[in-house]
Amino acid sequence: MFSCSSCHDSTGVTGYIAGDAFHELYSKHPNYQYSLLVRTKDKAEKVLQAYKTARIVLGSLDDSSLLEEEAANADIVLRGSLLPHLPAHSVLNVVT
Repeated sequence: MFSCSSCHDSTGVTGYIAGDAFHELYSKHPNYQYSLLVRTKDKAEKVLQAYKTARIVLGSLDDSSLLEEEAANADIVLRGSLLPHLPAHSVLNVVT
């Protein structure tokens, strides 16, 4: 289970499903480098308490240029949003 119970949102690394999935991934592969998109500094601080080696990217699914840049520099992109978000969906489908 995701150990950051105080920062649960509905989607993403702070959400229940993607949060649990990320916790499993991080637990099994702590040596990987992780960049996590988080919307607020408050949530970023809580995520870093649970995952000290993660790199926080402050932004949202509306930040198309940020998503494009981050996805271009990543080996793997995991999307945890529940609903298709048009700007994010468009950018990430082109880059990946």
